[in-house]
Amino acid sequence: MNEAAHTEEDPGVITIYTTPGCMGCEMTIKQLTKAGLPFNVVDLSTRPDLVEEFRSEGLMNAPIVEDQNSQRTAGFRPDRIRSLIAASAPTLSSGTHSTNASMRNTSLARRGESKTL
Repeated sequence: MNEAAHTEEDPGVITIYTTPGCMGCEMTIKQLTKAGLPFNVVDLSTRPDLVEEFRSEGLMNAPIVEDQNSQRTAGFRPDRIRSLIAASAPTLSSGTHSTNASMRNTSLARRGESKTL
């Protein structure tokens, strides 16, 4: 796993809830790693309690991304990833600009790469 990702809950950073074989999860992790953002990763296959909680909230697709303000979104969302990167821009290195450019080039058709919980 990359240096920016944490597998245990670290309050104050982004949390990515994933499922095995989820391409959208992998792409989200890749983009946040490339941007140098710290984040936690929680495998939902080991947390059925969270799956039920998310379903009750209408969050049906992985990845589920929870930001520092506890706002959650479901599915692969390039727009959401860009906003998380932009929100932390003052703390990132100058490499952020190329990450944002590469995210703009990511097709929105990839939203279909989310995985149903």
